Amino acid sequence: MRALSQRKCLAACGLVMAGMSWAQSAKTSFPETNWTTVKPEEEDYSSEKLEVLRVC
Repeated sequence: MRALSQRKCLAACGLVMAGMSWAQSAKTSFPETNWTTVKPEEEDYSSEKLEVLRVC
C-alpha cells in the first residue's frame, strides 16, 4: 500500500513539474501587450490573400 502511495506522489510531482515547465515556456512564447499595427505588405504579406483567409 505504501509503494502505491509513493508512486501516486511521484506521479503528482511529475505532473506539477511538467505543468510549471509548460507555463514558463508559454509565458515567453506569447506576444506581450505592446502590439504594433502594421500593414500586411510591410511584413511581406498580401492584403488580398489575408482577406480571403478572413472570409473562410
